Amino acid sequence: MIADNDIDTLDPQQLRQALRAAQAQIAVNTEFAARQERVVAFKQTVIDKLTHEMAVLKRLKFAATSERFSSEQKSLLEEAIDEDLEALAREVERHASPAKDDAEKRQPKRQALPANLPRREIHHEPETTTCSCGCALKRIGEDVAEKLDYEPGTFTVERHVRGKWACAHCRTLIQAPVPAHVIDKGLATALTRLIDDADLSIDNNRVENLIRPIALGRKNWLFAGSLRAGQRAAAIMSLLHTAKLNGHDPYLYLKDVLERLPTQADNRIRELLPYCWQP
Repeated sequence: MIADNDIDTLDPQQLRQALRAAQAQIAVNTEFAARQERVVAFKQTVIDKLTHEMAVLKRLKFAATSERFSSEQKSLLEEAIDEDLEALAREVERHASPAKDDAEKRQPKRQALPANLPRREIHHEPETTTCSCGCALKRIGEDVAEKLDYEPGTFTVERHVRGKWACAHCRTLIQAPVPAHVIDKGLATALTRLIDDADLSIDNNRVENLIRPIALGRKNWLFAGSLRAGQRAAAIMSLLHTAKLNGHDPYLYLKDVLERLPTQADNRIRELLPYCWQP
């Protein structure tokens, strides 16, 4: 940071450097402010959604007698509504609290390639360094992306350097495009897993067919009472469908599990899972 009384002592080259540094800092601050605005907007949306859900649940619990469930329905749902209200209150409080400074650290990042591997730089520059307005472009920086390359017996790292060229007159930025990959943004681990295990299927059609009954019944189950009730229903349906896949009658399985669960030892809970259960 240059003090105000030192500005008059700088030569033109130093002033240009100071200006570029200030512009870079302004760009960083602008990007950070925009990112924080998006975070605040997202959290506010979540808070509004949860607040609305809490209002619906409170109406179910405290509404006038003519608007409430029958006594039989109330006895079934009252305990679940209380639990949902407490969970929603905790979630609203969590989203309303200020973001932590280490939020950036939690962002997933690609692991850096080992520093001991030999590196080969490949430069990518624009075909021309003249702007469409006729002014000469000036190189202001570069982006570097490292890509692991393999030749039989040797690993190397390709450093793709893409220069940034800017026009001071029309304030445009020109940069060479990213080099094409064999499989752009491909997930090598997921792709090669099919080679490692011949039992795996390359598509998801079997799972889609298995969940078709649930998908067809969505209109009948559109209103589950609350968001948490829907999540609990999804867990129960997943459990029953797993029992069905393992050749069990879902009704007999669930009835037996509910009868044995209160007295089942903690270290033997696994015996009640659909793929371990024995009638």
